[in-house]
Amino acid sequence: MVKRRVRRGRKPLATLTPEEDRIWSKYFEFYVDDYGASDDEAGHLAWRDLVSEFPRLKRYRGAKP
Repeated sequence: MVKRRVRRGRKPLATLTPEEDRIWSKYFEFYVDDYGASDDEAGHLAWRDLVSEFPRLKRYRGAKP
């Protein structure tokens, strides 16, 4: 019997649906404008909020540009 290698490492990037992309943009704008976060921090926080709203994104580390 052949053992399969389990690929370990970084999670892949997600391709967002138009709705997910629109919502991510709103979260990002909120964190930059109202919260005063840097772009990197706002991106991280927006991704966190998006994952909580769309559970399918839990298996990804972020979105494709």
